[in-house]
Amino acid sequence: MSVRGAARGSALWTVVAVVAAAITLPFGESVIGVQLAAIGRTFDAGGAPLQWLVNGYMLTFATSILVAGVAADKLGRRRLFAAGLLVVGLANALAIVAPSLGWLIGLRAAAGLGAGTLLATGPALLAARFPDDDKPRARAFAAFGSAAGSGIAFGPLVGGLVMDQFGWRAVFAVYLPFIVLAALLLGRIAPSRNPDAPPIDAAGIGLFVACLGLVVLAIQGSGYTATLRAGLVGVAIGLLVLLVWVERTQTHPAVEPGLFANPTFRVMSLTMTCWQIGVAISMVYVPAVAVAGLGASPAAAGASILPMAVLLFAATPLGPWLVSRAGIRGFVLACITTMALGDALVWASLTAPAPWPTIGLVAGLSLIGLGGGTANGSMDNLAMATIAPERAGMAAGLFQTVRIGSAALAVAAAGAVVAIGHHPSESLSGEAGVTARYAMLAGVSALVMLAVAGLCLVLLQSKIRKGHPSP
Repeated sequence: MSVRGAARGSALWTVVAVVAAAITLPFGESVIGVQLAAIGRTFDAGGAPLQWLVNGYMLTFATSILVAGVAADKLGRRRLFAAGLLVVGLANALAIVAPSLGWLIGLRAAAGLGAGTLLATGPALLAARFPDDDKPRARAFAAFGSAAGSGIAFGPLVGGLVMDQFGWRAVFAVYLPFIVLAALLLGRIAPSRNPDAPPIDAAGIGLFVACLGLVVLAIQGSGYTATLRAGLVGVAIGLLVLLVWVERTQTHPAVEPGLFANPTFRVMSLTMTCWQIGVAISMVYVPAVAVAGLGASPAAAGASILPMAVLLFAATPLGPWLVSRAGIRGFVLACITTMALGDALVWASLTAPAPWPTIGLVAGLSLIGLGGGTANGSMDNLAMATIAPERAGMAAGLFQTVRIGSAALAVAAAGAVVAIGHHPSESLSGEAGVTARYAMLAGVSALVMLAVAGLCLVLLQSKIRKGHPSP
């Protein structure tokens, strides 16, 4: 084979390996909602302990991205990608036979660690393999995005179908063929690293992990008093202040607080937070509510998320069009308001008699998908558009941290409210209790998103007054 042909083959196998791994990333976040009620029955658990299956994964997923991105540049991207595959594969294989809820929570946290490593190293491998900004590079990244999106769209459905036939444990086996395929192709991926990569900012990463972990613990801690929760939040705030101070003294900070001084970056970060409130909470907990609250089968519960998932794909091209027609303010207002209206419709319908809960859930999820899909097509681009090229890498890493960190907090808060699982002593348990709690959550989410939309408009108006170009 010629050198050129070998290079093309290596490029193809790199894309296939990264795409196979990418499919598993959102699957780990989205499919657990289908499993929660059954896992709760198996281990006679509910409430906060059961929610740590979600929170443990999201917390390690969010925090490992910071470490893996820098470590991959220094130690080798292929090497870290292989480590991520190993951790995800082993964690999910062992989850199939987990003997207790504690073991399962620990394995889910390990899987989140591996998933964050794959998210940080997969795109880096593609960027190294396609260094030029050309059509093959664009196609490679489009394939990565589509693969990750397919996990959102079809993860709950596939998980529900598998669970209907083989039980909740078998769902963890769905990850394994994709992980094995990627692992078999490792030898065909060219190694790459950056010998001049900056040192790992251990202090910044440690403070960020501690801050995020304390907030999640305050939200989800079982049996904690209000005083203890307030104390945990107070310590987290203190660590956040210390993080800002420490990172301002670092030459190569892991978290650059100064980027939030940029009005557009700040507004896109708030828009991303609303996206997670609307989309991530629905993705995890609508299937769970469908099973535990509406009495649906796991397969039907998995299919319940499809209206949102389809529109998350279909509405993506609307983002650039909306920005060109209505500007950033119109884009932000339209996207957030549409998602808020979707959650408001879910709230109204779940408190109404049949058949309105089902009808309203489909319509509400469709609106969330429409607003989320439109936003998803342009948030990253707008966040990066006003950042100097020499700070682009740092800004991209921080924006991904905002993406996953806000998802972790949103899902933790939702889990504390919905409390899927076994509640033998609770008076408002069973279908009515779960449905009522999720309805309340959807209503509060709608109000929060509308408030954030107003804050975004104020921030963008302030940008204009300070002499920046009109958004």
